[in-house]
Amino acid sequence: MPFALVAVAILLLASVSTAVAMDHYRSDNGAIDTRNGAEAIQESIDEARTYMNQELGIIILDLSKDDSLGTVDKRAGLFKERA
Repeated sequence: MPFALVAVAILLLASVSTAVAMDHYRSDNGAIDTRNGAEAIQESIDEARTYMNQELGIIILDLSKDDSLGTVDKRAGLFKERA
């Protein structure tokens, strides 16, 4: 009879340890998914920043090349309107 109790105890411990290991595995996957999501958001922010800088650069280039726009102050006013 004591051997049966030991066997049942070992079986219960194995079941509990398996459940704990699976829970740990799932939480680890959740952490990886969270990290991947945060990296994707940061990449989107960087791409948006790059796009905005590119568009501002195009505006500055257009205002710099056009001689008919007048003084720097007039060009600065046009930049504020377009940006």
